[in-house]
Amino acid sequence: MSYVNPQDYSKQIASLLSEGLDTVTGMTTEPTIVTVKEAIKNLTTDDREQLEQYAESLKEIKMEMNKLIAKGKKGKAVEEAGGDMMNLTMPTQE
Repeated sequence: MSYVNPQDYSKQIASLLSEGLDTVTGMTTEPTIVTVKEAIKNLTTDDREQLEQYAESLKEIKMEMNKLIAKGKKGKAVEEAGGDMMNLTMPTQE
């Protein structure tokens, strides 16, 4: 997975939001620079709330991932065993 610079990403999103079609000619209009803040202002209240919930979810996921990574860095490799842990078998009837 590659890292994306947040500033570059916001510029890419802004450019995508600013592109459009001329309603008269049907041709692509010249992209106008729209900041992310301006784009967010253009959203409905419900869309802004949804965007905020997504952002909070991303923050929480990142925090939990960092906790797990830190936990892995502290300890040594753990061998996990799977399958039959009690050495029990199903009785067979013949």
